[in-house]
Amino acid sequence: MSTVPLPPLARGDQGPHVVELQMRLAGFRGTLPDGNYGPGTELQVQAFQRLVMQMPQPHGQADAATMAAIAEFGDQHLLDFARLRCPCGQCGGFGRNRFAGLYHNGPKLEMYNRYEYPGVHRMLLWTVRAAEFYAQQMGWKLRINSGYRCSIDSANHNRTSTNHQGKAIDLNVFGTDGTDRARCDTLRHTLEENGQFPEWLEHCQPQVLRTQRHRADLGTYRCALLRKHISA
Repeated sequence: MSTVPLPPLARGDQGPHVVELQMRLAGFRGTLPDGNYGPGTELQVQAFQRLVMQMPQPHGQADAATMAAIAEFGDQHLLDFARLRCPCGQCGGFGRNRFAGLYHNGPKLEMYNRYEYPGVHRMLLWTVRAAEFYAQQMGWKLRINSGYRCSIDSANHNRTSTNHQGKAIDLNVFGTDGTDRARCDTLRHTLEENGQFPEWLEHCQPQVLRTQRHRADLGTYRCALLRKHISA
């Protein structure tokens, strides 16, 4: 097992281990990674216990068995980091940690924040793991279409949005039933029902699993997981 299990936790606990638990369960009724094991985190744990561990009566305590199951979940849904790396060939794959505090012309929105975050936020990575879990339940397969895109790559493609500087991952949803767009929409609705809501939406105002026509893949559709960067 490469994902290290966390120590047992329960409601009322605080600290970095709680932050890590909250991030690992971002795709299961996500809450803010504030380090406080409150009712929101308890609902996260209950959702995981119900959906993944298939507990008939989830209790919401992150006991040793639950922590082991979360670690196993991480190992079962490994990410293709080669596909996450920026293709520019100059930044090393995940930007150069440049442009802190600078924005493109216009309102100071996160999508125009020029800062090259040093990697893709781990909360987003764990949400992709959950999306893969939900997709598998429906007989579908996910593939990372694009991950990090640094300022050099954006300039090369006349791109002004900075969502892909650590805040977005594009996914293709493959299956034999329905259309690409229908599968993407269904997966988005599933995440809305089981994933990053409501506190994450309310406080971070992400655009979650936005469906749009993919310009490079001959009319297929992509799902873009977009969210504000949260410093743990």
